[in-house]
Amino acid sequence: MKISFKIAISVILPSLICTLALLLFMKYTLTQNLLENLNKRMQTTCSDIEYSIIDSIATNNSIEANRILKNIKQQNKEVVYIYIQRPFGRVLASTFEEGVPADLISLNNSNDRLVRSFNTKNGLIYDLNYPLLGGGFGTIHIGYSPMLIIDRINGLVLQFLLFGFIVIIVSLLFFLFLTQSIVDNINKLIHLAKRVSVGDFDSRVNIKSKDELENLAQSLNSMANDLKMHKIERLKMEEGLKKEEEEEKRRELLRREISSLEKERKRISMEIHDGVMQTLASGQINLFHVISNKDIPENLRERLRISYSIFKDATNDLRNLTVNLRPRMLEEVGLKRSVETLLERAQQNSSLDIEFTYDVNSKLHDYIELSLFRIVQEAINNVIKHANASLISVTIKEIDDKIELVIEDNGTGFEINYKDKKYINSYGLIDMKERAESLGGSLNIERKGEGGTKIYANIPFKKEDLNR
Repeated sequence: MKISFKIAISVILPSLICTLALLLFMKYTLTQNLLENLNKRMQTTCSDIEYSIIDSIATNNSIEANRILKNIKQQNKEVVYIYIQRPFGRVLASTFEEGVPADLISLNNSNDRLVRSFNTKNGLIYDLNYPLLGGGFGTIHIGYSPMLIIDRINGLVLQFLLFGFIVIIVSLLFFLFLTQSIVDNINKLIHLAKRVSVGDFDSRVNIKSKDELENLAQSLNSMANDLKMHKIERLKMEEGLKKEEEEEKRRELLRREISSLEKERKRISMEIHDGVMQTLASGQINLFHVISNKDIPENLRERLRISYSIFKDATNDLRNLTVNLRPRMLEEVGLKRSVETLLERAQQNSSLDIEFTYDVNSKLHDYIELSLFRIVQEAINNVIKHANASLISVTIKEIDDKIELVIEDNGTGFEINYKDKKYINSYGLIDMKERAESLGGSLNIERKGEGGTKIYANIPFKKEDLNR
């Protein structure tokens, strides 16, 4: 379906619905008002009959009364019948040639004015019960049909509907004619978009409609020109980007491997915490209750105390292992406090002298903080296990848009060449280097002249928030 027809339907259809709703409302309102006016006119007619026929009723002159009723019926086209019924049921006068139907005579007379309706073969009839002189002289019954009014209203509605239909048809034709130029311009824009989508950036469109379509055409022309320029620049840059893309892919692979490693560490930590540690904790509690039992022999109590101490040491060792596997404190207190805690534990376990400098004012990404923490953690473990050092110094410093990490000790010292195959199984050292490279940085390990080892890492980052 063409867009012009869609637009036309979206405009004309609501208008048509509103027109029909308005006509139905108008028909209902007119019908109610005209029926109400008809009822009032019939009451006025009964009042006129009452005034005209009073003498005939007083003299019991039914011939004169019949003549008056027929004249009034002829003057009112809506009136179907009129008859006057005495208090005891006798009909004094009527417009019926062959007598009043028994169904009408059976209607109960009332001293109140009321309207009753019933259906006949000729349609709906309203019967107005009008007390004659308060009801003492009988009742005037006048039957009237609303069909004449309804036919007039239907005819009027039909005329309005026909007129509205003609207006809608004319408007639709005018609207289609008016939108044809818009559709033509849209087709031009579509053609340009198709040409640009297949790489033809030299195509242009010329629209002079002085409206939004002209502005859109100018924007598309400008876009095509920009794409042409970008294409030229892209071809010049592609060769230079190949190496950078390969390096970025390598860093992304490293990040994924490290991320997978962290997830596995987290899983193992949770399994230890929720499994083995809970079992050991339960064992400690049970041993404590048994030791507290006064009925067991003292030599057995001493053995149980030894077992309790072994359980306690194992629990602490597992707790330290879970902390190393999953540094939850890094999420809770940040990098600075986490490294301080790491160094404090190293000092407690190995009697190392500690120096720590932290000069970072910017907010770091979580994965940068985690990588720095892991590098420091691995370096401290290596110093404790292999360096025979008495001092370890850690410096984390922000310099422009880079983070500089320096870890030094005064131990035996060593230097590493990562290309040397003898270090291929040094997973900890390789992990430190890969973590730095996954962030676009570098890490070097060298022997200091005065003794000891220096680990230097340089990691770029984007500043987010100052005064952390």
